[in-house]
Amino acid sequence: MEITVKVPVSKATLRDLLVCALEGGSNYWVGPITVGSFERSYPRLNWYEEVFEKNGTFLLEDQFGDSQAEMIDYERGVNALEHMLKECPHLIDDYLSDNMDADFADLWLQYACYGKCVYS
Repeated sequence: MEITVKVPVSKATLRDLLVCALEGGSNYWVGPITVGSFERSYPRLNWYEEVFEKNGTFLLEDQFGDSQAEMIDYERGVNALEHMLKECPHLIDDYLSDNMDADFADLWLQYACYGKCVYS
């Protein structure tokens, strides 16, 4: 038997995951980042603090040149989270309890970039 539960994913949640990943969890593999154009409300903020709220996009590459990433937007971020939680169901409690740490954010960013865990 299987139970499916629909849980909304806010742009703020993806922003928090991206900030956590880029400011800590994914530093060991993140390389060059190309940011698509979007209207910035707060130029003093880092781009990643409002990219999802403004329907922006970005392309993130690894620092080793090993993996080809895709352009990331809100929809891809949500799909990555869903895919990750299906493949790693032990993380569902962390998501539902808003207990997502740097490791969680790192794994989410890998799923957003590559569709799977590339760096364990």
